[in-house]
Amino acid sequence: MNRKRYPMKAACSWLLALLLFSNLVQAQPANTYTFTTGTGVSLETLSAPVVLVGSGVDDTPASAATAIGFSFTINSNNYSNFWVNANGLFGFGTSPSTSYSNSITAPPSFPALMPWWDDMGTGTNGNVQYQLLGTSPNRKLVVEWRVRNIGETGNYTKTYQLWLFESNFAIQFVYGTGTAGSSA
Repeated sequence: MNRKRYPMKAACSWLLALLLFSNLVQAQPANTYTFTTGTGVSLETLSAPVVLVGSGVDDTPASAATAIGFSFTINSNNYSNFWVNANGLFGFGTSPSTSYSNSITAPPSFPALMPWWDDMGTGTNGNVQYQLLGTSPNRKLVVEWRVRNIGETGNYTKTYQLWLFESNFAIQFVYGTGTAGSSA
């Protein structure tokens, strides 16, 4: 018997199972979260994004603290605000006053999520932007980085997103096309 394969159906099933499973583990300590990888997920299209970090930015302090749009629980703590920088760092709570350091052992504050942790800039037309999608209790915060490696000139060369889910506190990193990192 010759079976047809349906990769999108399998990817959707995998994602649904991951989201349902993550609902069971939402109160566990952060160092016991399960990390998995997969394919078949596309970047969200942001129709009305809000810019957090503009073009031409490199190694400046983080964005201002911005409302997530819902209460997000990580490591048994609730957060309502986040901040980002051009280097792929996402933090919960208030913005740090320190500038960029390319050391994972010394980020400005914890908890922090690092969909990409490298020395990057927004280039001549890049930025870091976000949009809240959906309706309560199923909203999703999407933060998008449009950046380039340090040493590259001109426009941004890579796009990636971080997703936070209201309903189950899942975290997802989604990567689009782009150049390889310089050191991460």
